[in-house]
Amino acid sequence: MGGADSEVTAATTNVLLEAAYWDPGSIRRTSRALGLSTDAAYRFERGGDVEAPPDVLGRAAQLMADLGGGTVARGVLDTYPDPRPHRRITLRLARVERVIGVCPPRAEAVRILQALGFAVDDSGDDLLVVVPSFRRDIHQEDDLVEEIARIWGYDQIPLTLAGGGQILPVQRPPALRVARAMSRALNAAGLFECVTWSFLDPDRLKRMGWDDPAALIALQNPASLERSILRPSLIPGLLEVLAINASRQIADARIFEVGHVFSPHREEDGDRPAHEELRLGLALTGLRAPRAWFSSPRDRVDVADAKGLAELALHAAGLTDAATQLWPADRVPAYLEAGRAAGLVRGSLELGWFGELSLAAREVFDLGAPVFVAEVSVSALAGLPVPSVKYEPLPRFPAVQRDLAVVVDREVTAGEVEAAIRAMRLGLLTRLTLFDVYTGGQVGRGKRSLAWSLTFQAPDRTLTDAEVNRLHERIVTEIAERFRAEVRGG
Repeated sequence: MGGADSEVTAATTNVLLEAAYWDPGSIRRTSRALGLSTDAAYRFERGGDVEAPPDVLGRAAQLMADLGGGTVARGVLDTYPDPRPHRRITLRLARVERVIGVCPPRAEAVRILQALGFAVDDSGDDLLVVVPSFRRDIHQEDDLVEEIARIWGYDQIPLTLAGGGQILPVQRPPALRVARAMSRALNAAGLFECVTWSFLDPDRLKRMGWDDPAALIALQNPASLERSILRPSLIPGLLEVLAINASRQIADARIFEVGHVFSPHREEDGDRPAHEELRLGLALTGLRAPRAWFSSPRDRVDVADAKGLAELALHAAGLTDAATQLWPADRVPAYLEAGRAAGLVRGSLELGWFGELSLAAREVFDLGAPVFVAEVSVSALAGLPVPSVKYEPLPRFPAVQRDLAVVVDREVTAGEVEAAIRAMRLGLLTRLTLFDVYTGGQVGRGKRSLAWSLTFQAPDRTLTDAEVNRLHERIVTEIAERFRAEVRGG
């Protein structure tokens, strides 16, 4: 960066050495203004020891004389018109004990500071410490306490437990607890979590069926018209994700999101300008399982998958008694197919819904394949009592399994038969699993065969064949009388 007249060449015999301290702020401003970033500027703009130049200059001259065979000229010019005073700090040993909980002996504290280059006057009650010029990081009393602690040893600080108060476990908000439990369950089921925009396109919402402007909240200063409405539901954002996937030839998708939705002010909102609710939404389309040689290309997701995943999320939140409530035609939203949607309730409390997306709503997002969606209110679940966790020891005695196959009318559902068996309240019947459904010529026209695996087990003894046979016969009799069923095996 120097000039041609001042550079060192092979013919150079006399060299003038200069060592200087540069103002860090001036170097930084000049380097930025000129766009000249050098190794020297990188160091000087970070500051250094203002009293170092004489020592640095002497060391450099010594190295040149020893290694280069030259002779050091006599005399040094030192320009330091306004020397900076050394910072003086008063250190109280009581402050050392207060900060770290313990204090070394006075003589040890003095020795530590002097070994680090500090000048210490210990003639008074407190220590008067003079900070050397190369310690630009020392500004206050606690900085000296830190120096003493790190040299004396952190192992000298005694281990003590916090006193005077009770250590309480972390309490998460109910909505966060429920949302995390539901998210973990859906992740484990193979769904991907999304984070979508909270602002939506009013034209898309209108074409989906939100044609009442009073039911939507518009932004006063939106970034764009396509992001000018606060979302009233999570489903439009999830459909945007499905549309992006479809445009990239990803036809199979299983996604969900937990987020807030917004609607106009309600009486229970108090002073808040709008009603805000935390919900979980999910959307499914395409194949139920990844395409493979052993899977069928016709095995696609349907409305039962949306219902099952919504119920899985409810179970994860601790709610196991949710019921399905069929909606009348005038209750079904415009973006869902009539007759292919239903609500999820617990008594009179509405928890959510599931259904198939209507053809008109799919056309809004250019989605060709059927889409199944569900939405559950996390806020409603957070307001319910926290379910108690119960633990039971693992059974010590073996279980007995029996199979039961019955032929019933096609109108009889497996759920009705299972409900009848469970209503018998057989304490020794611990598991009931449907494993086969068959319709064909072997069972007759208008009939079908349903087969269950029954597991019997007692917590205090091994069951005998006679006990299991009696229970099995009671189940067979109940099903045969109630559903006019023909028992095929047991």
